[in-house]
Amino acid sequence: MSDQPTNEKMSQETEEAKVKFVKEMMQKREQERKEQLVAVVMRQTDYDEPKARMKLEEHKYDVSKTILEYMKPDHEKANSVDSNNKGNKSANQLIYGEFRKLLDDASTNYRVEKEQEEKRVRYIQMLQQQRDAAANSLKKKTE
Repeated sequence: MSDQPTNEKMSQETEEAKVKFVKEMMQKREQERKEQLVAVVMRQTDYDEPKARMKLEEHKYDVSKTILEYMKPDHEKANSVDSNNKGNKSANQLIYGEFRKLLDDASTNYRVEKEQEEKRVRYIQMLQQQRDAAANSLKKKTE
């Protein structure tokens, strides 16, 4: 019976050692991968190692974003301004929004012009009635 606690203790220590070994291996792989990404960025840009590492960290180790920033430094700023102004709409939504606005404006202008034309016609009719009434009253006075 004295072997059982020792075996359990040894198996627990073995398990802990395995977990520790796996963690160390994962950290080592992660570090190697980061080094590879730094090398890729250094080949694609003129960044030195510290700057490449810093830029990768800024972009959460996304090589595409890092290189895009190198190629178009104001791209990130323009995107953030555009997204704030446009409310994160897709290109299609923006196109149809502008189309809808154009149609709404055209409809409003048509309605306003139509109302003005109706007022003008009524005013002309009123003036004609007054003219006719004045002509009739003048005829009656001259008769």
